[in-house]
Amino acid sequence: MLDRRRVDLVSADLPHQPHHHEAARLDLADAQELVGRVVRSSAEHARAGLSELQTHLGPQHRLVSIALREGPALRIPETLAEVLESQAAMIAADGVLYRDAICGAAAALGVDVALYLPGAETARAARALGVEAERMAEFLGAVGRELGPPWRKEHRSAAAAAIGVLGEYARLDRLPPS
Repeated sequence: MLDRRRVDLVSADLPHQPHHHEAARLDLADAQELVGRVVRSSAEHARAGLSELQTHLGPQHRLVSIALREGPALRIPETLAEVLESQAAMIAADGVLYRDAICGAAAALGVDVALYLPGAETARAARALGVEAERMAEFLGAVGRELGPPWRKEHRSAAAAAIGVLGEYARLDRLPPS
């Protein structure tokens, strides 16, 4: 583990769920303006966060790829007015907004994006390290104990996704037996 940071993807004065919580209460013109501000802010914050990470890694390490959960299977309507008509579309649109910002920032910096299905990350990491998924879960638990809090389910999933993707770029040493 070379870096452990949280990157906020929007300015503190903007809502984190603009479609679902905020835009739904506004008239369409104000909703479009708000979502536009959030899109711009998320793009700027994503670029800054990945750029800072590249700088922090320094010349001895190279950021080659990031792992992101695949988006919802739900088709996002093309217009904001259509998005605001559906609770499911509003929730999905918020997630897509941030995923698109991160993907755009990665592309601008020459960093690949590897998408994974939620729930598949531990198995992918286990394959990368040549172990059973059970052993991978034990390893991730040990990493969390060593690093200390916070180490919740989303952190284990992110670490597993990163290991799985890294396995596509480098030969990883197998884990020792339990």
